[in-house]
Amino acid sequence: KALSGDPVARSLLPGRLSKLTTHPRLLPLYPRLHHANVELRTAYISAAVDEAIKSLPVGDGLDVVVAGCGFDTLGLRLLTKEPSPTRPLAVTEFDLPDVVESKSLLLSQ
Repeated sequence: KALSGDPVARSLLPGRLSKLTTHPRLLPLYPRLHHANVELRTAYISAAVDEAIKSLPVGDGLDVVVAGCGFDTLGLRLLTKEPSPTRPLAVTEFDLPDVVESKSLLLSQ
């Protein structure tokens, strides 16, 4: 989505990848590729945070900051896991005001 209307974001892509994002034959695949990317990124980040929590010495806590959280539920998933009094966890999410407002509205329902 961001790449479709953002020439700066496209220019940050390595080599031929920036041309692939606008290739007419590949455009129909983009939504599926994007969703697959989101799934992979979410799984990777979740596993990395889980590993960081497990590797904490007893008594140490972890502050997780989710920048540009969008509608991702990582913060909620972390906070709904079984709490550990020996490894306290704090989660802070931030994004653009409109996104935060929309997410808050959805979560309040």
